Amino acid sequence: MTTAEQVWEGTDVSVAEVLGRLSTLRVAAARAELKDSDHIHPRNSVLDVIVVASDPAEANRAAGVIQELAAHHPCRAVIVLDEPGGSKSRIDATVTSITHALVAGSACQYEEVFLRVQGPAAEHIPSLVDSLLLPDVVTFIWWAGSPPIGSRRFGTTLEAGDVLLVDSARFARPYESFSALAAAAAGAKTTSVGDLHWARLEPWREVLAQFFNPADRRGFLRGIGAVGIDYVGEGRGNRSAAVLLAGWLDSALGWELQRVAAGRGGIMGCHFLSAGGHPIEVDMRP
Repeated sequence: MTTAEQVWEGTDVSVAEVLGRLSTLRVAAARAELKDSDHIHPRNSVLDVIVVASDPAEANRAAGVIQELAAHHPCRAVIVLDEPGGSKSRIDATVTSITHALVAGSACQYEEVFLRVQGPAAEHIPSLVDSLLLPDVVTFIWWAGSPPIGSRRFGTTLEAGDVLLVDSARFARPYESFSALAAAAAGAKTTSVGDLHWARLEPWREVLAQFFNPADRRGFLRGIGAVGIDYVGEGRGNRSAAVLLAGWLDSALGWELQRVAAGRGGIMGCHFLSAGGHPIEVDMRP
């Protein structure tokens, strides 16, 4: 697989100028793909991705992940590095068009618009990105880092997409953010919510479910009185994985949370009642 890349950069630009440059790169990439007797290939993008980040490292990390995905799933990404401080609005932009020539001879194109947005303009992300998105495809919003869940800026941005992606491993205040995210998800009329950290736990959930899947083992679920979840490291992201796993057990087995208590050595204990009324203690240990 070979790759061709075109880049344009501009400082203190308008969205209209960015859109014009994006169109120019798109046409140039299509013409470069042509053979002597070919017609320009139709656009083959399957999704839009809006990334919102307040930290350059988070924005660049997300861009790297999407570029890897785009090698086989053509898409357009609009990455917004929002810096709402300051009284004057300013947009600096980098537009990148990457064309991957696949083995079969067709091409897979990735278009990336990286916007550094300063001042009041950063409070109006949906109006900034709307004209830069492709129509008639699913739009994902990936809020990198620790999103300001519950803020007006978060709520209005949520309306711009079909799916919100977060990574709870990077929440600054996991427990408050989980509660706020649950409320936002319940109130969202057209946007579904996905957590990348939850997706990482899928192998663990599958192993646990498979262990109790045989009919002769399911009865053991009713006899659970204590669960220990050990996790590596003392970071918030590591503990939030344990909390997600405990929450999954709670939901799957019909437990009811009674109280949470902190113990020595960073141990956190969650006390539940089973559907049959007997107590269950779940300890999360670093």
